[in-house]
Amino acid sequence: MLVFIVITTLIFLLYIYINRFILKRKLNIEEKRLHMFSKDRNNFFLIAEIIAIIAFTVISIVYIDIALPTNFSPTFIPKLTFVFLFVIQVIRGLELWVFNREEKLYYYQSLGAALFLIMFFIFYFSENYLI
Repeated sequence: MLVFIVITTLIFLLYIYINRFILKRKLNIEEKRLHMFSKDRNNFFLIAEIIAIIAFTVISIVYIDIALPTNFSPTFIPKLTFVFLFVIQVIRGLELWVFNREEKLYYYQSLGAALFLIMFFIFYFSENYLI
């Protein structure tokens, strides 16, 4: 458990270092945050984000209802959360890449997607140690 906490902390510190010092200070890339209800969002990417939210909600409810009595994994919810956040970051990164490619705003979303993917794999491979 201690190894899991140390590795997770080191990954978050590496993320903060890359985010603040490399992207913001060294490359001078300003961060543009996209939210569900931000102005000037493309409808295609907004609909894709809404579909992802609905799909992950339905998948989690169905899985919890079916698997809870038999063999429910306690790390399922964190793993599903990291996959969900990864998909949302990819959708927003693609939107920024398509419409603001020259400003390189998609670097932040790509970094966030990489963080969530790494966190998913940490939960996946350390599932036996966390139970």
